[in-house]
Formats: sequence, C-alpha cells, structure tokens
Amino acid sequence: MGITEFRDAAVLIGLVRREKGLNVLLTVRAEDLRSHAGQVSFPGGRVDEGDASVVHAALRELTEETGIEDMHVRPIGVLPPLATISGYQVVPVVAEIDSTHAITLNPTEVAEIFEAPLAWLLDSANLEYRDIGMGAMSRRVPQYLVDADHAPHLIWGATAMMLQSLRSLLETRT
Repeated sequence: MGITEFRDAAVLIGLVRREKGLNVLLTVRAEDLRSHAGQVSFPGGRVDEGDASVVHAALRELTEETGIEDMHVRPIGVLPPLATISGYQVVPVVAEIDSTHAITLNPTEVAEIFEAPLAWLLDSANLEYRDIGMGAMSRRVPQYLVDADHAPHLIWGATAMMLQSLRSLLETRT
C-alpha cells in the first residue's frame, strides 16, 4: 500500500568553506527521537503553517537544531523534492554557511554535528549500496561511510539520495 498524501518538509544542505575546500554540515539525530533516531541527516524537518517558504522552513530548522543563525547563511537554491518512505516530500535547500558561525547543539533533536568534505561525498567511488528489508520486499539504498572528525559516520537513505541529487546537478553544470 503506497502513501497517498505526503507532508511537506525541508532540509538544509549547508556548505562551509574551509582551508581544504567545501564541507557539508551534517547532524546525528538524537537517540530518543521516535523516527530516524541516531541517523545522520541534514538539519531540517516539517514545513510549519507559519513558514513563508521551504527556504524559511529549512533556515528555521537549522537554527532550532544547531543554533546557526540566518545572518550566517546564504541560500543558493533548491534541489528537486524527494518523496521518502516515511511520508514526506522533502525539499533540499542548498546554502553557504559562513565559516565563522557559532554552534549551539539542541540535544533534544541532535546528538552530534559534524562536517564532511564535499569533494569526497561527490566522488562516486565513495558511494556504496546496501539492501534493506521492508516487510516482504527489499530496497536498494545508497550509503557513504565517511570518516569525519576522526569518527566513522554512516550516511544512507534519503540523506545519501540528496547528496546524489546535488552531485547530478553539479555534473550537469560543468
């Protein structure tokens, strides 16, 4: 049985310029969340009624989860929406985050915040696939195992799919 109505959501793919190049800002979701606990994700969430746009929702969620304020963020554009198996239509908002930003982690939503090198994530040689069971069916999902901040992090599912979408967009522009 498929999902007939998706809820709107937005995430922020934050790019931070560092000495060695651009990094992507990622979070590890808090362990006690009822969905996707402990998984690596982009800051983001449901689009609220008071949000003026998906960009506004992504910026609001970024601030709520990481404490990074709007004045440190410059939206660049949006990627195509991604329909998730959990019933969301997620719009990835790509933005540049000033490297001087301050982080105040919200422990009720986020267990950890880290950065991963964009060039490494865009290299298709670092992309793997795994099969996950979904009842009687199986689904093949992309994943990356990245060593960021001296710790391994598994990036998979919708987050990895959004990184693939970013890679596809950048490849068509070069």
